Amino acid sequence: MDQQRVDAYTAAENLSGSNMLVVSAHQSDKTNIAILSIQASVGSVVYITPSKSDADLLERELRAVLPPTAEMINLFGSLPPEIRKGSVRSARVLLAPPDRLDLLMREDGHCSIVQSAGLIIADSLQTMGEGYIGALMETILIKALRTRRTILGFCSRLRNVGDLARFLEVYYIEMNERDLGEAGVRARKS
Repeated sequence: MDQQRVDAYTAAENLSGSNMLVVSAHQSDKTNIAILSIQASVGSVVYITPSKSDADLLERELRAVLPPTAEMINLFGSLPPEIRKGSVRSARVLLAPPDRLDLLMREDGHCSIVQSAGLIIADSLQTMGEGYIGALMETILIKALRTRRTILGFCSRLRNVGDLARFLEVYYIEMNERDLGEAGVRARKS
């Protein structure tokens, strides 16, 4: 593993109380950073992504490293009745598309999902500002920012990464070797 990835992974393990945005075209980088952050986080984690395949990949990887007693709820697909009764709050990791999470947050008794999470991981932030899903991602993140939750954001490519970093009040890392040459990782404080 190159030093750039080591630096990014180290930052993810020590994320407590700080926000971070990772720009990477490689899904494996994003998955590894998410796993390290989840393992290091103290409280519950909400992972938001519009992509079912990304959520399924993370769930498989997490099941291999988290203790068997760590409850994970994947909200992609049909919702089991017990989820609507409040078991969401006891989950160690909640994997959710933005529209499902928004629906749960609006239902009575679930509005504190984002407020009670120790870490919010938002994938595919390049969709913010684009259509319905992008608007939902933005709304959820605004609520997380208001309650001072720790945010870890991922996007594959973004022209206005500085603007997004300022909006999210995050430390950001770009890990796209194809665009950055040998620099690989650029870290900036917004």
